[in-house]
Amino acid sequence: ERGLKLSLEGRQAQGKGGHFEGLDKSPVQTNYFGREFRAADAFGRLRQKGVYPGIDIVYYGKGQTLEYDFELAPGADPSQIRMRFEGADTIALGQQGQVILGLGDRQVTQNPPVVYQRGSNRGKSNREIVKVPCAYGMEADGSIGIRLGSYDASQALVVDPTILFAGYLSGTSADVPIGIAHDKNGLI
Repeated sequence: ERGLKLSLEGRQAQGKGGHFEGLDKSPVQTNYFGREFRAADAFGRLRQKGVYPGIDIVYYGKGQTLEYDFELAPGADPSQIRMRFEGADTIALGQQGQVILGLGDRQVTQNPPVVYQRGSNRGKSNREIVKVPCAYGMEADGSIGIRLGSYDASQALVVDPTILFAGYLSGTSADVPIGIAHDKNGLI
């Protein structure tokens, strides 16, 4: 089986960024059985801090999709975000703005991101969500960047792409992504 790897071009070196933090801790631990028994805390989401200056990435599963959000602090530069998909035979932008990765006769699709900010709502406790226009762009080096329309740079920003595995993980309902690994080179 071939693998598909997402790497982030131009990311900060591990010493400057990349610390992982578990979020949404489960009240139930995960148990491992074998020659030795051990239990480990389980979390609903995983944050990698400082992937780029002022930009964290948060990983989580949602049904049959693997999701990751880029969370940008106020003033962070979204043009730093560069995604490279290694292992794909072809990489193209689709008519609806999605990234289409060809793997033999199968496809993995990353939908156009949903980008938003929580705007001020004149002192109300629930701040409105303001959508920001966004599109992927193919960079000269083959990586995928993000192009944003106008937004308030003084507010935090969330870039939320979604990867659809349905075309790649076909078969029974047991064929779902169940884990995320991070290697010593910063690859997911």
